[in-house]
Amino acid sequence: MKNRIFLLAVVLLALAACKSEQKIAYYADIYEEKPTTIYLVPIEDLSYHPVERTQTQKEYNQELDVAAHYLYTKLSDPLTQRGYYAVGPVASELMAPQTKLDSAAYAALRNKALTRYEREYGVDAILITTIHRWHQKNNEWCAYLEFHLRSTKTGKDLMHHYVKAQKFLPQNHKGFPIPLRQDREMEKAMGLDSSTVQRCILLEKAAEYVLMDLPIHFSRPQYDDEKYFTAEPNFSCFIWNEEWHSEIEKFTLEEFEHEIHVPTPKEPMPLEEDEENNQTNTQ
Repeated sequence: MKNRIFLLAVVLLALAACKSEQKIAYYADIYEEKPTTIYLVPIEDLSYHPVERTQTQKEYNQELDVAAHYLYTKLSDPLTQRGYYAVGPVASELMAPQTKLDSAAYAALRNKALTRYEREYGVDAILITTIHRWHQKNNEWCAYLEFHLRSTKTGKDLMHHYVKAQKFLPQNHKGFPIPLRQDREMEKAMGLDSSTVQRCILLEKAAEYVLMDLPIHFSRPQYDDEKYFTAEPNFSCFIWNEEWHSEIEKFTLEEFEHEIHVPTPKEPMPLEEDEENNQTNTQ
């Protein structure tokens, strides 16, 4: 009998540990400080960029840069929907004239006092978004992202979320990905190639997932009711599936840190289907 009680207690503790917190507890500092204006720091892109010795490598780096810039332009959308005022790319030039900060500047934003931003610009918090790594193989695109929201008043971490984001496409009989209708519409609208669009979509959807979970602004009528909603975990695997819907799976900080440091296999970059056909015809 005692053994059964002990086992039951262990199970209950395990379930309690797995259960997500309510927003009022998880975002306690946001509810206390009530930020309104959020400065969007230029994207910190730590992903591997090969030395541009070939045209393929140059195009690959351009693909990553376009995706990072696209993410930067889209960060304000979910924040605005939640009732915040986001200081986006255009206005942020006053605070960061250069589009890319160096590692020392990002370290200062993460660790040092930020009162200057409140005093000089009226900013309540800053959002640092980091792309740690990209991985792409056949019909799968994967990005490792970090979203870090800090208070300019107290220096506290208001939100710190790590995401492994994945996007899958169906494959044809040759193993090449088949872009979905929504993907093709975006390709046409943006004038970009398929792979770049896949990256842009994945980054945008992952950012929406994280930022839409923030407490709604205190000026909105839903503010009090939302306090008791369940918050998303700060480590998660976000999957944007073939049906254009999201799936969330468990993930840990240990898994995140391990996977971003796994050496990238030295394999040739996959050819587009048209390129493969051209090579076949010339043989």
